[in-house]
Amino acid sequence: NFIQVNWKVSTMIFDKPPWVKHSDQGIYSLDVSKDGVRLVTGGGDQKVRIWNLVPILDKSKEEIFSQSRVLATLADHYAPVNVVRFSPCGRFVASGSD
Repeated sequence: NFIQVNWKVSTMIFDKPPWVKHSDQGIYSLDVSKDGVRLVTGGGDQKVRIWNLVPILDKSKEEIFSQSRVLATLADHYAPVNVVRFSPCGRFVASGSD
């Protein structure tokens, strides 16, 4: 007997403002908080960044919140960050790298 497995490769496209970035290394993982106002990203620059989504959700507030786009940068990884997730309560962030 021969079993044939067909794999479907899916691609996710994330349209983001130009200021959501990790140097020139790319974003490898992202997650949105349960309340929808924060985004966490992990990138090839070995950092985790937590972003304020208010300027993305409401363009009229983009100028007001220009200084608070990045809420935090965590830099304790020694390799590109492959995965980031908010905890279900939204108070914590988990991240992993190789």
